[in-house]
Amino acid sequence: MRSKAKCTYWPFAAATISLVFMTLACGIIADHSPTTKPQPEPTHTPTPMRTPTLTWTSIPTPATGETRGQVIDSLDGAPVPLANVHTNPPTESVTADRHGRYVILDVAPGVYMITAAKPGYASASVSVAVNAGRATTADIHLAAVPTGVPAPTPKPFLTDGLVAYYPFDGNADDASGNGNHGIVHGATLTMDRFDNADSAYSFDGVDDYIVSSSDISLNTTYSILL
Repeated sequence: MRSKAKCTYWPFAAATISLVFMTLACGIIADHSPTTKPQPEPTHTPTPMRTPTLTWTSIPTPATGETRGQVIDSLDGAPVPLANVHTNPPTESVTADRHGRYVILDVAPGVYMITAAKPGYASASVSVAVNAGRATTADIHLAAVPTGVPAPTPKPFLTDGLVAYYPFDGNADDASGNGNHGIVHGATLTMDRFDNADSAYSFDGVDDYIVSSSDISLNTTYSILL
């Protein structure tokens, strides 16, 4: 009697083997896949802020001023071109432009007489006070002289009959040559209106005075110019 071999099938065994092969295949695929390395984060170096540099420049205080203006016809108000303009005390002599305008620069502070002159016109002057760092405006009006009539000329300084002349240039001496020197009682030397030192006297209004050293006769009428 032949014995038969008995075979028993285990379905789950095949499934298990298939799962093992799939796992190995996945592992092999995973091993051959490219490896992505993490990239380093970019390093940002902050730019340092620049500190502004402040430069201090000293501006010198102006020591002089200027005077400017226009020379004008006193009759019709038209500009007078090319007139000569100068100051007293003297600083600079300039010529007005074709519109009658003039500018005198670098004038020391003080009080000045600004004079304009042109042939055919009578000269004229105005008084101005010049301050450092400022421009003083002074228009000058000239009167036209009729044709054939000479322009008036300034009178010469009075010398005929002069009794005494006191310029107060550091003292009260008589500069006329007549010897009528002044004797000062209490008054003190000071600056004059042009800021000249020791060129005027200051009186307290009580008991300061100046008297002549000689007896000046008052039998004649005198004119006193201050």
